[in-house]
Formats: sequence, C-alpha cells, structure tokens
Amino acid sequence: MIYGKVREIIKKLQNNPVDIETYPQGLTWALSGVQAELVDCDDIRALSVNGVENVMDILSRVEDHYLDQYDYIVLRSCTNGCVGGCLNVENPFVAMSRIKKMIKEGENKEINVDDLQELYHEGEFAVVPLTPRPIMELDKDIKNAIKKMKRINEFLTMLPGLNCSACGSPTCYALAEDIVLGEASIDDCVVLLKRHSKEGEE
Repeated sequence: MIYGKVREIIKKLQNNPVDIETYPQGLTWALSGVQAELVDCDDIRALSVNGVENVMDILSRVEDHYLDQYDYIVLRSCTNGCVGGCLNVENPFVAMSRIKKMIKEGENKEINVDDLQELYHEGEFAVVPLTPRPIMELDKDIKNAIKKMKRINEFLTMLPGLNCSACGSPTCYALAEDIVLGEASIDDCVVLLKRHSKEGEE
C-alpha cells in the first residue's frame, strides 16, 4: 500500500531526472560491508556482519571473547544490508546490482557539510551511551544460587514442558525461575490448573 503511493512520486521524479541528485559515496552505505571497509586499516581491524542470525552468533562470540582481535564490528540485522530489508519491494540481489551500477556510473560531487558540522557541534547527533540491560540473577551468594537452581529443576519436573507461554513466561524453565524467585506461582501454569480441575471433577 505504501509502495503504491511512493511509486507514483518516483514516476514523476523519473520524468524529471534533473531534480534527482545522487552521490555515489552515499549510495554505498546501503550495501553491507562498506562501513567496515572505510574504517579498516593497519591500526584498526574491522568486521562486517549481516543477517540477524549471524549477528546473534557474532555477539555471542564477542561476549565469549572469541573475537577480541577485532576493534570495530558493523552489525546489520538485514541480510546484505539495507537492500535486504523487509520494506524493500525489489529482489535484494537485483536492488544490489542496480545500486552498484548507479555507483559505477555516478559522478562524484563535492558536498557542502557545513550545516551538518554545525549541528554536530551543537550536539544534535549526540546519543546516550549504551549500557547493558540488567540480567536476572538467582542470588548474589553462589551457595544460595545453587540451591535455587536445584529448586528450579524440581519445579521444572512438575511443569508440562510444553513451553506454551499461556502463563505469561516464554518457557516452562522461565516460569520455574519466576516461581523460585517469588515472582510467580505453580498455579500460574494453565495446563496444570486444567489437569487439577479435571481430577477434582472425577
């Protein structure tokens, strides 16, 4: 629906190519790997990753210190970069080919970035530093944490193991964790509740 409306405007612009200004260097940013290539040098080792599953895998490796040799990692959830995004109506490989053709045939122009630099110095592009989200821990005391882990496994044997999420927790294990931490009850399990109600009727 959105593309249909945008396409009408694109047609008008195609009829007046003078109104369209393209900058080859800017177009390269739609493709995966370009940012890493621009940063990569003798002193900085860069890595480019695309595709959400690959990104998750790389982040796990970074967390486990398997990729400490890299100084700069560019992560993109879309496969092949912007051309692989969910809002791209064209085949991603065709789109990539078209962009590369535009880059090759395009003419490099001088871009006036004075306004952008002024905004940068004013703090317009400043972002809040990223901080890690707190991860729920069973207990600060390792002994108590081990005891709670055992209790989690006990509750886990009682739960059906369907991971239906009807209780509000994503998995039965997560519900068992919540029960041990006092944030949930075994009665929150809808499956067990139905079983008990049937047994009571019998």
